Amino acid sequence: MRNLQTDSAHRRPSDPEFYIPRLHELLLVSFCLLVRSIVDRVLVRITLPVYNKVFKDYINGSVSPCLQGKKGEALVEETERRWSDHKVMTRWLLRFFHYLDRYFVPKRNVPPLQESALLCFYDLLFGEFSDQTRDAVLSLIDREREGEDIDRVLVKNIVSIYVDVGQG
Repeated sequence: MRNLQTDSAHRRPSDPEFYIPRLHELLLVSFCLLVRSIVDRVLVRITLPVYNKVFKDYINGSVSPCLQGKKGEALVEETERRWSDHKVMTRWLLRFFHYLDRYFVPKRNVPPLQESALLCFYDLLFGEFSDQTRDAVLSLIDREREGEDIDRVLVKNIVSIYVDVGQG
């Protein structure tokens, strides 16, 4: 019976079978690196702007019109309800984009996706409604000092918005 040696250490370098497994390995590594660089570019250049655009469109299209024309306690209640919805949406999108947030955000020195979502809400809504919301919350606090019963949880939740986005 003929002894077949399969170990590449015993093959001669001039033997064509010596180069085929090595060539296959090099091609596979090259292909993986190429795909990874393409995925890096696509995810960072396309997905990050799309992620931010989703929040901007949602806030400008759904949230902002609901707050228009509201005053006082109604504005505070609607803001608190929309903030709660925004946090749920952020949590779900973070689950979808977990890979992006974990690997690509630190490499590119961009803000984490959750921070980006919170700041988007704060910038787009509180830029427009911050004075009205602040006045309404202060009015609620004044009413409590005068002896009226107010919704303390509502005031606490509005204050927590400022804490969550780092402004409080």
